Parts: sequence; C-alpha cells; structure tokens
Amino acid sequence: PFFNDTKLLTGFSVYHTRRDWNSFNYQIYTNGGGLQLGYPLNFVNYGRVLGGYSYYSKKYNIQDWNSSYTPSLAKLDSLGWQNTSAVNVTFSRDSRDNFFYPMSGSRLILYSEVAGGPLGGDFNYFKQIAEASWYTQTFWKLVLRTKWRMGYVTSYGGKGKDVPPDERFYLGGTGSDGLRGYGDRSIGPADGGKREIIFSTEYTTPISSDQIVGLVFFDTGNCFNKFEEFSFLDFKKGSGLGIRIITPLGLIGFDYAYNFEYKNWEPHFQFGTNF
Repeated sequence: PFFNDTKLLTGFSVYHTRRDWNSFNYQIYTNGGGLQLGYPLNFVNYGRVLGGYSYYSKKYNIQDWNSSYTPSLAKLDSLGWQNTSAVNVTFSRDSRDNFFYPMSGSRLILYSEVAGGPLGGDFNYFKQIAEASWYTQTFWKLVLRTKWRMGYVTSYGGKGKDVPPDERFYLGGTGSDGLRGYGDRSIGPADGGKREIIFSTEYTTPISSDQIVGLVFFDTGNCFNKFEEFSFLDFKKGSGLGIRIITPLGLIGFDYAYNFEYKNWEPHFQFGTNF
C-alpha cells in the first residue's frame, strides 16, 4: 500500500480458480491476472481512487445436461475457453471510526468496469456498482447502520454480445449482494439480473465490549433485467436477529432471518462480512 515509501498503492495478481455454481448446475474455470494502482485523493477527505487492468480466460462447464440450464449457458459451454480484457476504476471514501464496529462515519464506493471493445477479448460489457453506508450512534453504544447498494451491467457491440452469467447480479443469502431470509443467489432471473437494488438496515449493541455484537436487521431489494420491471411492490424482504464475533481469524457471525414472502426462517453464517 505504500510503494517505495510513497502514498502509491501497487499490486498484481496471478490466479487459477474453479468456481462451483451448484445452484445453477455449472462450473467456471479461470486463468489470468491483473494489475492495480491506487492513490489517496487529497481534495476529498478519506478519499482514494484505485485503477486496475485484468486479462483472463474462462471456461464454462455444465455439470449435468439432464438438469435445467439456459440457452446462453449452453452456448458458452460449447465455446470452450473465452478471453476477457477489462479495465476498472474504484472511487472510495471511508470515514468510519472503527473497521469492525463503527459507531460513526460513512463509506462510499463507486465502481466502474469496461470489458472488451478496443481492449479486445470475447466479452463486451459495462458494469457499475454504487454502495453507500452510514453509521449513527443513537444513545449509549447502540448504533443504527444503513446501506444502499445499486448495480447495473449491460453489453455492447451489437447482436450476439451478452453479459456473462457470472458478471450478473444474484441476490439472496450473505455477501455483497446478500438479502437475508433467502437462499444464496435465489432472487432474480434464472441466468442472473442486469439491474439490482438492495437496502439494508441494522441496529446493533455491544454484548462484550466490541468483540461480541448483537443486532436486529431488515433487508429488502430485488434483481431484474430492465428498468421497466422495477417496482417497490415486488421487493423481497427479510428481517431477524444476528450476532457478530471478532476472532483472530476475522469476523464471524450468525443471522436468523424471517422471509416475509414464504413465511419461514432461514439461517445464515457470516465469514468476514462487514456491513
């Protein structure tokens, strides 16, 4: 993060991964790497800009042809290895007073990515994600936390070009696109959505200093392909109780959420996820 004793952040990655999308009956193999450069923005308090370039090859593998799958996924499976060349820029501002249990401050993240076109590769898409979180101490050490997350991804370059399924949005469960009360990646179109909006709020209280924290929460949101499909009346909703524990291995937690649509309870385990 402080290359050659300066404020410049530098980094690179080289990787070979296999990701199992069991809920959708396919695997993704990825080989590639990337470069990153970041620098603080002196004219914005707590601000930083981070830029990166990545180049990687992906192969989609349908695991069971007797199960359901989308036509676009079948096409990707038949093509074998496909290349992606992409640049991304992230603007962030983080004024939280504590990483694990913030009691004041805010965090803003604006992420933009462009793949294909003049950069080459087999996929042409443009992706944007905006996320904002606020932390307000009410009384004693009780903290109200709210978060908005909005995402947009679209293809370009004419017919035959589409957004890869793993670059789309899948709501539900935990993680960055989590919506508690639903199973992981269970909300949205079968092959993922191109638009997303999530609103979450938590009210937290320390149980043992700030090492163990209890909370109540409410999540709502949805995932869709076109803005014309957007409706607040169709938002999925979940609410419940949770606990967070800071350990030497990082932040772990457990949430028990009530699903307002199916009227059942869903357990969720959290590993390293910060609100």
